[in-house]
Amino acid sequence: MNNYHSRELLYSADSSEYMEQLSTLAKPVFLDSCHQSSNSGRFDILSALPVASITVEGGMLSCSEALPTQVENDLIPAIEYLMHCYSPQPHQTDLPDVPFTGGLLGYLGYPNLKDHGNYRFDNAFIGIYLWSLVLDHQRKVCSLHFLPGCPETTQKSVLNVLNNRTTFSNKFKLLCYNYQ
Repeated sequence: MNNYHSRELLYSADSSEYMEQLSTLAKPVFLDSCHQSSNSGRFDILSALPVASITVEGGMLSCSEALPTQVENDLIPAIEYLMHCYSPQPHQTDLPDVPFTGGLLGYLGYPNLKDHGNYRFDNAFIGIYLWSLVLDHQRKVCSLHFLPGCPETTQKSVLNVLNNRTTFSNKFKLLCYNYQ
């Protein structure tokens, strides 16, 4: 699919229900606004199946894509390279009231300073995600967004998982015992 595609899904105040479904896909991410414990949170953002990713474990960088020699061992230039290769153009994602439709998501561990102010990250994960599920708790809306360039196989996988209404919580029964 080469065009931007968006659709509304059933809103749920508990976005962990969607995360349960999406957790079956590779490298899921969940930016939780903590809306359920504090009414100040507005947006929850979920995604999975990044088109490319960088992992740093114990200071060793690995990438799902071949990196140019000049950036292969340096996290920030490697991220910039992937963003240049895969990130959508800003005009493709300008939607009112939607904070994220796709792009760079991940985490950076606490940095270590080396060589007079240069940062080194021993742990990190960064992915380029070309789709997102956004829950707006203020407007009580859930929307699914696919950016141009999102592989059709990714779209089908996401839709298949989301159309399967059986979540893990429905497969298990909590047994309570009364010890009186």
